[in-house]
Amino acid sequence: PYDAQFDLQAFITNIATYKQLLTAHFEITFIDDATMRDLHQTHLNDPSSTDIITFNLDNRETPHGDIYICVPQAKINADAQNTSLDHEIQTLIIHGILHCLGYTDSDLSEKQKMFAEQDRLLNLIKESA
Repeated sequence: PYDAQFDLQAFITNIATYKQLLTAHFEITFIDDATMRDLHQTHLNDPSSTDIITFNLDNRETPHGDIYICVPQAKINADAQNTSLDHEIQTLIIHGILHCLGYTDSDLSEKQKMFAEQDRLLNLIKESA
């Protein structure tokens, strides 16, 4: 349910380049609220919707992950932050990839590191465009 207004493949390639990933595989799926609620309940025992769920399927040397992004939740985030849906989707893609690289947001310190890296990558990509 999402038609990106940017080149998804180029965006992901840029992230891989900046993170010096020689081999990686990321499957990104855009889903609706109902599908996200089902995933969230099945895998995390939480019936609510969320903006992203990432399944890290391999180790950090060869990142491989399934990233599910809930477009309606991303839209809510974008509206709340007064930004575009594309910008929020880009942020979530980076967030998911960072999870596949071992970043976590389970405590405040780790979350700060992860969000700082998200911002750094977004800025690098914007500067190179």
